[in-house]
Amino acid sequence: MRGRHAAIRAGAVGLIALGALLPAYAFAAYKMVPTTCTSSCAKQQTTYWCGPASTHFVLHSQGRSVTQSTLARELKGYSGATAIENIPAVLNKYKKVSIKYVRVPRTYITSISLVRSIITYAVDRKSCAIPCVNPYPYTNSAGYYSPGLPTYSGTKAGGHYVAIRGYDISSTRDYVYYFDPHYNSAHYGTRRASVSAMARSILVKNYGSQGVVY
Repeated sequence: MRGRHAAIRAGAVGLIALGALLPAYAFAAYKMVPTTCTSSCAKQQTTYWCGPASTHFVLHSQGRSVTQSTLARELKGYSGATAIENIPAVLNKYKKVSIKYVRVPRTYITSISLVRSIITYAVDRKSCAIPCVNPYPYTNSAGYYSPGLPTYSGTKAGGHYVAIRGYDISSTRDYVYYFDPHYNSAHYGTRRASVSAMARSILVKNYGSQGVVY
């Protein structure tokens, strides 16, 4: 385990090795991390607290209740918004599971298959992954296209955190279940998207400090 985490920090070459070490996902598999977080318990309390709200959801699924305001203070980056590089330390501080959370930067993600392996690895450990996505359909400056997540329409650039809590993968299905903490009820709650759409929503980001925590 220590070697796997060291590989993540080692760079892109290390991540390719990491991808080979992640357990292969199982066909005909449906798994969902249970939670008692219903109604609006993890709805983001400001327009920009999607990071604290997603982190709250993950901890709540473990039986920990940490307020969004506390998490917002500890997750804050130089711009005042959530800094993804702070999420692993905060999760590791409050967690009630024997998991070491780490971050994979967007620039280290080499394929949709690797994202699939990260998702299934997180859920198989009865935990969640927290990616920073561009939820809207969007084409970045490099010409890379993302269809966005199912409840979002139009074309817009913007970062948003969600918590991936389940998957349904077989020879004919390739879906991920994610919890969206959005303050707008049109987006809030557990939703389903294709693994490809989720991966592309991560990869379309234009700044390399983003990615996924698991």
